[in-house]
Amino acid sequence: MPSCRLADDFAARLLAWWDEHGRHDLPWQHPRTAYRVWVAEIMLQQTQVSTVIHYYRPFLQRFPDLQTLACAGIDDIMSAWSGLGYYRRAVHMHRAAQLCMQLHKGALPTTAEALLALPGIGRSTANAIISQSLDLPLPILDGNLKRVLARHAGIAGWPGERSVERKLWLAAELRLPQHRGADYAQACMDLGATLCRRRQPRCGDCPVAGDCHALQLSQQDELPGRRQRRAKTQRQLQLLVYRRGDQILLQKRPAIGIWASMWSLPEGTADPRSAQAMQVIRHELTHLQLHITPWLMPETAECMVADTPLQWYKLRESLQLGLPKPIRDIIAQLPEPD
Repeated sequence: MPSCRLADDFAARLLAWWDEHGRHDLPWQHPRTAYRVWVAEIMLQQTQVSTVIHYYRPFLQRFPDLQTLACAGIDDIMSAWSGLGYYRRAVHMHRAAQLCMQLHKGALPTTAEALLALPGIGRSTANAIISQSLDLPLPILDGNLKRVLARHAGIAGWPGERSVERKLWLAAELRLPQHRGADYAQACMDLGATLCRRRQPRCGDCPVAGDCHALQLSQQDELPGRRQRRAKTQRQLQLLVYRRGDQILLQKRPAIGIWASMWSLPEGTADPRSAQAMQVIRHELTHLQLHITPWLMPETAECMVADTPLQWYKLRESLQLGLPKPIRDIIAQLPEPD
C-alpha cells in the first residue's frame, strides 16, 4: 500500500536524523507528562522555542501541577506570563485547568475529543499533548509542520484556507509511523524549526529532501503560500502616570480586548499645560499597531478616570504584577521617589 510505504520511509528517515541531530534537552521532554507538555504547547503557539524556554521553567516552578494552576489567582498567572505575549492563552489555560478539576478529577483528559472541549486547545495541540505524553502516533499541524508538509507534498496555497488545511492534515496522516509517536512529533517540529526554515532552508542537510516536491521544482520560496497582508489598524493610546510618593496608580483591564485581565496604566486624556508627555512607544500586536503616549501627571492632580478598577501599588511591587511589556517598560524607567 503506497501510503504505508510513504509513512514508513518518511518517518524512518526523519527519526534517524532526529536521533542524531534533534533537540533532546528541551525542559518539557524530561519528563513528558501531559501537564508539562500542555503548558509547553500553549506557550509555543506563535512563539519561538528560545523565548518559551526563558518563561517555561519559572512558570513550572510557580505552578508545578494542574491543581496549583487551577487554584491560582489570575493575577498570579498573568504575572508569570508577563512579557510572553498573546495573553488570552494564559486566561484560557487557567480556565481549562479549572474545568479539569471539575470534570476530569484534576487531570488532563487522555483523548483528543475531551481535550478539544477545553479552552485554548485545537486539534494540533490536542494531538501534540497525547502523542508526546502517551507516545501515540497522531498527526500534528503546527506552523513549522505546515511549512514542511507544504514543501514536501507540494501543497500550494495559504495554509489558513480550509481546503489547503485539509490537504495538509491528509499529508500529515499519510506520513505517520506505527511507533515512537512522541519522538516523531518532536522530530517533525525540529525539522521545521532548524532545517526547513521559512527563509534559507538547509535542504542539503534535510533527511527527507530526496523526494521533496519543493526542492525538485525549486519552489522552496513559493511554498507554503502566503496570506495577503492587510495594513494594521493604527490606534492612539494615552496612558496616565499618577504617582503618590513611592506608589503608582494602576488600572485592571477588562476581561476582553487588548491586554485582557492585566494591570495597566489608566487610560485617559491629559492636559498638556500641566502634564508632561513622555516618549511615545510603538507596540505591535497581531492586527493592531499601538502608538502609546504616557503622560506624567502632577502629584497634586486628581484621578480623572472613573468606573474602572483602580489600585495603588508601590513602584517596585507593581513590576511583580501581570503587566503588558510596554507598561512594564514605562514603569521601569520612572525615577525612584526622593
